[in-house]
Amino acid sequence: MQGAGMPLNIWKHALRELRGLQKMQPQQPGYNSSRVYLEMLADLPWETTIEEVDWLS
Repeated sequence: MQGAGMPLNIWKHALRELRGLQKMQPQQPGYNSSRVYLEMLADLPWETTIEEVDWLS
């Protein structure tokens, strides 16, 4: 996750989620969803920008 380039507020949230995940056993409810959520956060293209498109014009 360190190389994902996510904003600081998202990084702090992800670390909090990771700490919670590390305290859980894989059999516990919520473990898999937390793991998948963290994987999704790490895989998002945080540093990629796109041009805004005005869809209403």
